[in-house]
Amino acid sequence: MFVFSFNKKTLRHVLLGVLALVFIIVLAIFIAGNSGVKKEASTKNLGTYSLLAKNRADIDSFLLQFDYIALNDSVKEEDIKIPKEFNDVYSEYNELQKSQGLDLSQYKGQQAKQYTFMVEKASPHSTEEPTQQLYAVLIVRKGYVIGGHLETGLENSELMGF
Repeated sequence: MFVFSFNKKTLRHVLLGVLALVFIIVLAIFIAGNSGVKKEASTKNLGTYSLLAKNRADIDSFLLQFDYIALNDSVKEEDIKIPKEFNDVYSEYNELQKSQGLDLSQYKGQQAKQYTFMVEKASPHSTEEPTQQLYAVLIVRKGYVIGGHLETGLENSELMGF
């Protein structure tokens, strides 16, 4: 039979050790949950911009950085998976992302959400009505934009950066 006895000093050290261990575990979980997702991007042409997209207000703010406003609620929302291996089309698409300060290659094999919004310029430079619709497609992971583009929505339309 074993008998353990603790004095106050030993008990205090044990409790401090347990609390420190719990703190380290919680910190590691927090860091692991938020790692790998950039919070802002930067390019020579666009400057530095926020990638925050946790809710509709954040998405509206994201689009406004590029002088676009969403005309309605999400036209389309879908779960997607970034391919583990990029084919030629996806490699070319990632080059567009890199030109915007983003890079999908660091998210290979990971899940994301894709949102599509009909958009228009927030400050139109002419009084003419636009001749074609424009859509913003945003790829979001953990509440931050990791990729995206603008398109007309027509089949085989050219994809454009923000």
